[in-house]
Amino acid sequence: VPLRREYARTGDMELGAGERIGGNTYIFATDFGGVDNNDCRPLVAVRNAEFKPKRWCVYGNTELEFLHSLPKRRSVGGKVVVECGWRAEGSAIVEARGGDGQWHKTGEVDAVGRFEFPLPQSACGTDKIYVRIVGDGGKKTGVQIYGYKTEIDFEGESLSFCGSTKYFEAESGRLFAEAKAFRACARIGAGIS
Repeated sequence: VPLRREYARTGDMELGAGERIGGNTYIFATDFGGVDNNDCRPLVAVRNAEFKPKRWCVYGNTELEFLHSLPKRRSVGGKVVVECGWRAEGSAIVEARGGDGQWHKTGEVDAVGRFEFPLPQSACGTDKIYVRIVGDGGKKTGVQIYGYKTEIDFEGESLSFCGSTKYFEAESGRLFAEAKAFRACARIGAGIS
């Protein structure tokens, strides 16, 4: 069944499952597990990475790219958290890009554990921050990412808003399923647009 997504909206802000704003802080968090797993609004590109239940496998020439968009709100700082549940070889490089258009290394995941990296100031100062996780060496098992979280502090009007994602059958428009706020993102079958 082909599906279409619909996200929660308030004013110019649109947030999906796993995203929320409290005051002047935007948070996106997902653990890629359970019924909700690898489809989420901020995930904008997957290049050669393999999804297995509860985790993304990054190695060699693979990449996950996330876009955190805060319309009309200027980012002033934040952090990225990556949880590695298994590692055979190689590492995962975490990079961020903001208004200057350049990727800036924020850290490297080279062991099992939780890694927290500050967003570089060079990636801030804009309403869109891209974060990517790039495989560096290793074979198909490389580094396995079990969780991802980004927190971004911003200037401007404070807000309290939790995201959600609803999936509708493309042809009939009937509600198929809903992923609520602050749960991992949902992927429900093939054909999601």
